[in-house]
Amino acid sequence: MECFEEYFKELYVVCKSDNSYGGKLKPDKVKDFKEKLDNVSKRKVDMPGFMAKYVVDNNIKVSIIYPNTVIISAEKDATLDDIELVLVKILCNNS
Repeated sequence: MECFEEYFKELYVVCKSDNSYGGKLKPDKVKDFKEKLDNVSKRKVDMPGFMAKYVVDNNIKVSIIYPNTVIISAEKDATLDDIELVLVKILCNNS
């Protein structure tokens, strides 16, 4: 998935029982990723230089922890592939 690979170095499971996943953004893509999230979600918290939290469709919560860590939490059971698809939707459909 080209859009995903353009932004992320990796995506991994943080806690499967909690439906939490993590990822590392490429350093030059952090600002652009944050702008894309601003366009498609509701921002809950913004602490510039430290953290920003968002809620996207299907109650997926996305947190950016600077400099380049992303934590994604799903309310319902989700696989790593499901999370990647949500991220691709954010990144690819919003160019």
